[in-house]
Order: sequence, then structure tokens, then C-alpha cells
Amino acid sequence: MSLKSNLLGSGAAMLALCLSHAAAAQIAGTNTPTTDASAGDNSNGEIIVTAQKRAESIKDVPLSIAAKSGEELEQNRIMNTLDLSLAVPGLAVAETGPGRQIVVIRGLGSERGSSSLTGIYLDEMPVTGAQDGFNASYIDLRTMDLERVEVLKGPQGTLFGEGAVGGAIRYITKDPELSRVSGKLSGTVYDTEDGDWSQEVVGIVNIPLVEDVLGLRVAGTYENKGGWIDRPSTGAANINDNEVFNIRVKALWRPIDGLDIKGMVVVHRNNGGASNIVNTPPRDRSEFTQALWFDGTSWNRNGPTAIEDKYELYNLSISYDFSFANFLSSSSYAKIDSVSPFTQLLNFPNPTLEIYFRDYIQDAKIKSQELRLTSKGEGPFNWTIGGFYKEASIDREWRSGYDFVYQGLMLTGITAGSVPASTSKSIAGYADASYQLTDRIKVGGGLRYFHDKRESFDRAAKAATFQKGSFNATTFRVYASYEPADDVHLYVNVGDGARSGGFNAPTSIPLGAPPTYGPERVMSYEAGAKTYFFDRALSFDVALFYSKYSDMQDDTIITSPVDGVTPIAYTANDQRARIQGVEWDVNWRATSQLTLGIAGDVTDSKITSRSSGSPYDVGDPINFVPKYSVAAHATYRFELGDELPGYFRVEYNRKGKSIQTLRRALADPPQGVAPAVDLVNATVGFEHADWDFSLFGRNLTDERGIIRAGVTGQTAQARPRTFGVTVGRRF
Repeated sequence: MSLKSNLLGSGAAMLALCLSHAAAAQIAGTNTPTTDASAGDNSNGEIIVTAQKRAESIKDVPLSIAAKSGEELEQNRIMNTLDLSLAVPGLAVAETGPGRQIVVIRGLGSERGSSSLTGIYLDEMPVTGAQDGFNASYIDLRTMDLERVEVLKGPQGTLFGEGAVGGAIRYITKDPELSRVSGKLSGTVYDTEDGDWSQEVVGIVNIPLVEDVLGLRVAGTYENKGGWIDRPSTGAANINDNEVFNIRVKALWRPIDGLDIKGMVVVHRNNGGASNIVNTPPRDRSEFTQALWFDGTSWNRNGPTAIEDKYELYNLSISYDFSFANFLSSSSYAKIDSVSPFTQLLNFPNPTLEIYFRDYIQDAKIKSQELRLTSKGEGPFNWTIGGFYKEASIDREWRSGYDFVYQGLMLTGITAGSVPASTSKSIAGYADASYQLTDRIKVGGGLRYFHDKRESFDRAAKAATFQKGSFNATTFRVYASYEPADDVHLYVNVGDGARSGGFNAPTSIPLGAPPTYGPERVMSYEAGAKTYFFDRALSFDVALFYSKYSDMQDDTIITSPVDGVTPIAYTANDQRARIQGVEWDVNWRATSQLTLGIAGDVTDSKITSRSSGSPYDVGDPINFVPKYSVAAHATYRFELGDELPGYFRVEYNRKGKSIQTLRRALADPPQGVAPAVDLVNATVGFEHADWDFSLFGRNLTDERGIIRAGVTGQTAQARPRTFGVTVGRRF
């Protein structure tokens, strides 16, 4: 029987269990279960989150969390993970284009390895877990029609699995409303400096099909985004335009009190002219030159640049409120595909090595099933137990082959075909519990065990499986919180995270590379305070963290011990590192109209040991980790007249310098640097009846700096100065 059948069968079994309990539950007077969508702001202005699988105040959670409401995301035009990273210190995204990202939380994020270091969730659905060890890929989630986004910092392995070593990002969508028809339609037009105009349309509709029983919510966006990067080799302008279509359909069925059955489907399509890569100095000209390619007649720089990024997500979630606990079953399937001509120019404009991959295709599939039981939270003892099963596979193919060119001469040409596909079947069990010792002291801890069985084989040749391996790890966390006074919350948190191992390329194994590389681990220590002052007008949070990173998965580059001549590269666990830093978040309601805030972090990462073939030297920072970041904002609310409220918001975001290191390879210099970048945004908006109007400016200082460090020519750029207008109507 297929896993898809198993998922549906499991969901059906859980539904039957819940329905069989219905009569007793109704007699007992059970309530509607607490769901993510019910969380938000409470009457005291506190943010309610579900970071520990239960609704609670963000101040009561003993770990560092950044939360952004759906309204804040919309007003500040935070549309994806890259935008979010510019507003959340401690979160960094090294991106070359849609879906081509490395997501870093507290210094942890990697191109290499078999799986993600950052957990990404859409509601209860995991949407990471299929990284191929060559080109990191995180899906380009859109933020339309969300309740909020939660960024959980530090290892979250106990509750969120082996892919959340650095932390987790949770996108929480709005549930259908079962009592009324509602919706919104908005349109946006904006112009980019030295680029084309762009247009966006967002539509949201909520329909109660059966009042208080069955409802449907549909949210969709269409984006025609103009480019700004030019291609001097062909005289083409604004090559990095793209067209985006994204639609999310979510249904909620509540046949009885206490039982919620939710189905969600997301379809995303993004066709672009090119990635957001600039490699021709000076950067403020925003130009990109392709590596050499052979078109069948001659070598030239006119190769294709078009990219594709698409995914489909499916989730069935069943939650039921028993008399003693809340139950959840979540069945998910994700299909993630991308196509791009992947090019690299080393030492441009005088390259020693150029690499051109024609039609690089990456297809990933992730299937998962989670079962969870969470106590009601009515006494001093609270707990969560659960189990998780996941299947993931990833295929990689070059439809037209690829070429290596050294000083203008082709070194080798490799024909089209698939590379070994990687599959993973993993199972995990976890438990987390806390106990309220006194009114002001709480202690807790959690444990998770996972076992991952991996295989790699050549799909194109239909060859027998030639690589197999099993990896497992147990992760834990312990924590304590103390409230010495009202509105003062102190906490300590100790925990670790682990990532599974994987396989090296079979072509390098006969030359001396090891067949596999093992799991890696991070041990993290955190101490923090979450406080309110002046009748909650001032909020101040601070956290100190220290992490020991062992068995770090990354490149090793050596001369083959077999023939003593051939250079080989493979993934190994040859590095150790330490990461330490501080984070803070201050918000001040200065008056009833003016709110000010500033958040930031300082992160110091350092390699502490390495092998002779490591791409690092001792003392080097970890790749793509900004040394610091700052996000400051001011919002002023005003009345233009009767029933015409307005607001003005200005933001300043700065990401410090980051580095990519690739020593002992054909790269000179061996480090690529992304200097600090500064982005200033402003928005003025107002409402009248059911209409919304806003004027906005993004990147007002026209920052053209690099937002991804690189030694290989893959240096991305943020969109230059942009001005636009949005008009929306609610109903």
C-alpha cells in the first residue's frame, strides 16, 4: 500500500476515533479545541503563540521568539522569508532567487548536508526536509492572509524535529469563518529604480457553506514583477522579471463541538527571466554576465537565464478536544520543483574557472504523518507526546549537460542525465512536559528520538540500489522559568539539535572519498528575560546564547589518496565551531498614537577545529552569518477626519557583514564578502469605510549591496529603490 493511502487511512482512522467519542464529549460539554488560528492578541495586548504546541502568552514561553501579526506583515509588505529576515534580527536569508535560499537562524544554515537546518512550517505541515547537499532549496512561501508568523530561535528538535537545529519558522494561516461571508480584494502598482513597473493583485474570500459547520477560505495572488538587472553581453535589460501565481484553499468542517477537520491545498508557480544575481562591477549598475557556454557552434555568453520555481502542498488536519487532552492528526504531501541554468564565474572579470549548468532540475517530494496529544493546560502539570513519520526524495538532472571552462578552454563536458536520487524514510517519537512548582517557578523538559533510513540510486539507469545507510539521534531540552515580580519573566533553556547524515557522490568514492557522512549536533545554552514596564507601555526582551557545533557537515577538498593527482570534493564531518551572541527586542508605546521599537542581535561564529581538507581555517566565521543586525521602526497613528484613521510607519533595517569561505579550492580570493547593507522603508496609509489606501517606498536609500556573500559569482542583490501604491476593499 502506498504512503498516500496510508496517510488517508490514518486520517480516516483518527476521524472515526474522534466521531466515536463524540457523544460522550457532548455530554461532558467539551469546547472547541484551541487552534493556531485562535491565537493572536489577547485583551492585555499580549501576543498569543503556539510555539510549544499550546496557546500561551509569548512572555510565558521559555525561549526567544519573534512574532509578526498578519496585519503587520501586510502593512509592511513582508511577502516572503527574505522580507521577513530583514525585519527579524537573528534570522538571515542568503538568496540568489525564488526558492534558492539558505535560511540561517543563530548562525546555523548550510548549503551542504542531506536535510535542512531550519524548520519551516505552514500551519502543522512541515515544508522542509529535502536538501540535496548541493543547492539548498527552501520554498518561497507567501504571507498573504496569515494570522501571524512565529520565528523560534535555537534548537527546536524536541517538538519540531531533526530539521530545526537552528530554529523554526511557522507560517500560521487564517481559518475559515463559519458564520459570515467576508473577503478582500487589493491591487498594488510600483516602480523600481532603473527597472520596470510591477503589478500585484491579492484576493481573499471566506464562504460559510453550512453556517457554524462547514466553511471555505480562498486566498490568491498574482504578481507581475518587473526586473532591474541588465545583461551587457546581449544588451538585454531588466532580465530578472518574474510572474508569480499562488493560491491557497482551506476548508474547515466542524461536524460536532470539539472536532475540527481542516483541509488545505496550496499551488505556487513562479516563472522568471533570471535570478537576482549581479557579478559585473560596479554593483550599482546591477549587471550580470553569464559564464561561457557552447551553443553547438561557438562559445559565447548568450546562454539562457530563465528559472522556474513551483510547488504544490496538501494537508489534512484533524483535531479533537477530549476531556483530558487535545488530539491532532496531520497528514501532508509536498511536491517542490525548480529549474534553472546554474552559472558560476570565479574571479570575474578575469575568470580562472567558469561553470555552466544547462537546465539544472531539482524535484523534491515530502510525505509526512504526525499524531500528537497535548494536555489541556488546566493544572500544574502539562505535557505533549507525539509521533512523526516522513518520506522524502529528491531527484537532480541536467537536461542538456554541463561544462567546466578554465581560462577560456573547456576542461570537460558532461552529458545530460540524472544524478543519484536520494530517498529518506524517518520515524520519530517525542515528549515534552512542564510542572508549575510554585506560582512563580516552572520547570520542564523534552526528549525526541529519530531514526532515518536513507538510500541513493540512479533512477535514469534503473540500477540497483548502491548506497544505503541508517542514522539516528536522540535530542533533548530542559528549561526553567522564574517570575520574580509581575511582568518580569526570567528563563534558562538548555537543549540540543541534530541533523541526519547522508551519502557522497559515487564517482568520488573510488578516488578515496568516504561513502557516507554522519549526523551533526548542536548543543545550545540560552538565558533570557521578558519584561514589561510602566503599565506595559514598555516591553523589553533580551537573550544570551552559546552553542557548540560538532561534527559539522561541509565540504572537504583533498588530492585523491588513490592516484595522488586528482582533486576530489566530498561532504564530511571534519569541522567544529562555536556560536555565541546576544539578542534584544524593545517596544515602547510612547503615546496613544506613537509606537517605537528596536530589535537587534550580535552573533559571533568561529570555526574551532578542522581537517586538512576543510574549506575553513580555524578562526573563520561560519558561512552566510551576519555579524549583527538591527531592525528599528516608528509608527504614528492619526485621524484625518471622522471615520478616516491613518498611520505613518518608517523602518530601518541593517544586516552586518557576512562571509562565504571556500579555501583549498579554485577560488582566489578564498573568501567572498557581503558588506553591511542598510534598507529604509516607509509607508503612509489610511482607511475609509471598507477601503484601504497606502503609499509606500522601499529601499529609499537605493542600497545596491550584496545580500549573499559568494566566491563563485552567485552574489544576489536586493530590489533597488521602489515607490508604489496599494488600494484594497474589504467586504
